[in-house]
Order: sequence, then C-alpha cells, then structure tokens
Amino acid sequence: MTDPSPQRAAETTAGTVVLLEAPPTGAGEAAVRLIRDRGHRPLVLTHPDGRMPGESAARLREAGALIGHCRTDDTDAVTAYCRGVEGLAALTTLYEFSVQVAADAAARLQLTGPDPLAVRRCRSKALLRAALEPHDGLNAAFGRAETVEEALAHAERVGYPVVVKATTLAGSAHITLCATPADVARDAGRVLSLGGYLGFEVPREVLVEEYLAGEEFSVEVFHGQGVGVNAKVLGPPPHFIELGHEYPARIPEGLASELVRTAERAVAATGLTWGPAHVELRCGSGRRRPRVIEVNPRVAGDRIAELVRLADGVDLFGAQLDSLLGRRPDVRPKALGAAAVRFVSSPGRGVITHLPDPGDLTSLPGVREVRFQRGVGDRAPRMLSNLERLGHVIATGSDTAQAVERAEDALGRCTVRVADPTPTGGP
Repeated sequence: MTDPSPQRAAETTAGTVVLLEAPPTGAGEAAVRLIRDRGHRPLVLTHPDGRMPGESAARLREAGALIGHCRTDDTDAVTAYCRGVEGLAALTTLYEFSVQVAADAAARLQLTGPDPLAVRRCRSKALLRAALEPHDGLNAAFGRAETVEEALAHAERVGYPVVVKATTLAGSAHITLCATPADVARDAGRVLSLGGYLGFEVPREVLVEEYLAGEEFSVEVFHGQGVGVNAKVLGPPPHFIELGHEYPARIPEGLASELVRTAERAVAATGLTWGPAHVELRCGSGRRRPRVIEVNPRVAGDRIAELVRLADGVDLFGAQLDSLLGRRPDVRPKALGAAAVRFVSSPGRGVITHLPDPGDLTSLPGVREVRFQRGVGDRAPRMLSNLERLGHVIATGSDTAQAVERAEDALGRCTVRVADPTPTGGP
C-alpha cells in the first residue's frame, strides 16, 4: 500500500510515526517493527524519484510499514504531507541525508525532536569544526575552501598529510588522505565539481583538515550522555572505508572514560543535547587526548546500534521513539556480552555471479545477522565509500574477542565471485 489517504484514520494504533527515508542495512525494518510493537502505525516517506530501491520498500512493507511518497529533501513538502496524516504522533529519521529536513519539519509541526540549529551544525562538517573551535582539545586544525587554490593554501598551513572531504556527505564518501599538493588539487577539485550526490545537492565547498593519526572509535550518546564506546576497523588509505565495528571497544577503562567525556563535550558544544548522537573520534599513540572527527545527529548507522542492543540491551532507536512520544527512555547498559560486525567486500569490479546463502552462515555459532545489499547479477563497484560494500555479518560472544572471532570466521566463509574482475580501488 502506498500514499495512504490523509483522511484514513489509524483505527488500531495510538498514532502514526513518520520515518523519512530508511537505510538499506536492516535498521529501517527494525525501526518499523518496533513502532508497530509499541502500538503505533509506521509510515515511511520516500522520494518519488525512486531513490529507495524496490527491494528495500518491499522489506519495509513486510515489516509492517505503509509507504508514502513526497519530496523528502524539501521541508515544505514534508511539512505539508504530514499535516494531512491523521493521528500524527512523531516525525523522525534514521537516514543521515534526511536528519535536517526531519528536524526542521518536526519543529514546524510542533512535534518533539532535536534542535534544528544543532542538527545543522552537525550536518555540515565545516559548521561543526567552527562550533568546536572555541573548546580546547576537541578540534583538528582545518580550513574551508571554495576553490582549489584555497584548499592548497589551507593544506600548506595545516601541514601534510591532510584529509580532504566534502562537507555534507556521509558513509566516508569523498573523504581522502592527501600526501601531496597534487593529491589535494585532484581531490578538492573532484569534490568542488560534484554538484549532487544520491539525488541530494552538494554545496561547492571542501574541508581541508589535519590528519589525526591513531585508532578510531565512536561514542554512542543519548540526551547528551555517553552510552558506550565502539571500536572501528578501517580499510587502507587513502580512503576511510569502515570494514567493521566492535562493541564494546577493547580498551582500558581510563581511555573509554576519556572518549566518553570528549564526546559529551562535543555534543554540548553543538547544542545537540536531545536524542541520539554518533560521535566519531581518533586517539593517537602515547598520551595524546582524543579529538573529534564528526558528530552525527542520529542513531549510529552501520548496524552499530544493533551491536549496542545485542551487547548492552540498549535499544537506541527505542529510546529515540520513547523520547519522541514523551516517555522516559532507558539507556542503562545491561552488560549482556559483546557484538561485532564485519562488512563484505567484492574481490573486484564486475558482475556478481555468486554470493553465499545467508542461512548457511547464520547456522554458525554466535552469528546473528547476515545481509547483502547487492545480489547475483548486480555490478560490484569500486570501493570508494561505505556505500560500495556488498553486505555484512553480525556475531555475538561472551566478550568482544569472541564476537570478533565469530564475525571474522563468518566473513571468511562469505565467498563472493564476480565475472572478469578488475581491481575495486581507485584514485
């Protein structure tokens, strides 16, 4: 069923919860099921241009969602559509590219949600750096550029190597480590000429940042307070593709506490003290304090939220839903164990001819979820961002080491074959 009539009442539910778009990883279906379990009607709004794959829409319907269509990148259109939804109880999203419209439209509709200005500071990597700058120990050196010449000047000031990144994208897209002026000129020029990405407008600006060497973590935050620390596994430079996550991170308690304190300072600096935040940080060797990479104004993607639920018994979207509906969220960890996710990559570019049967993998000890975003017959693209990964496996264990061992064992059994493969990397 699509485009439900605004006049049709939800007879068996307490109200309608609207989700703007939904990530294809499974988080959208989980959110829909939870909304239904809480006695509400889930309505997923997606853009009429077909940017949501048909398979994703089908899975959302199977989970119990109604699917509506409107310009989800337009606050006026979303606001107008939602004014016609009978029993509207909440408007929110899990999708990075929709968080600003969701916050703006919810505020217009006088619904509960995050401060739209705080969301704006976090959605723009340039505005985030400006918000963090007055706070000692949070920021990397940076410069915002609108031309290649400005980018080169900032790189010279910051010192090589530098990170060049688009300011409003997600999923590690168009973020590269640059060792030379030629690298900066190439990658800054590429970002400045993008114009659009996945149907969304990309501003003509680029951020040049100090490269923060060291291990990368994320702190999951709710209502301004840290919930737990996740460790990231990254692919090789010059890209920053995330190949896995481990929760809780295997680090000393002192470092975990410092990461949490830094993340809490960061969300306070942006004003994002309502609801979820996914704060990415890096911590160098020795006694160097962690510094902030990004503050994302949403529940963590990449199935990190599912790792938290499996390991700690904390449902971050459930807490978000409770808060939207005026209930007191419970984000106290239960210490159930540990969980890890590993992402499936292609051996090369080409047409996929074989993927493993998820059922064979979920029969392995501790394997809780196996999912592929692409199927046989699809093309395996170059691995330039998180969006090019083929799928993932999630495993649990009594501790993080066991969860990682099980996830990597399952990943090792994920045989992917493509016809006439060529290397997946690229400049």
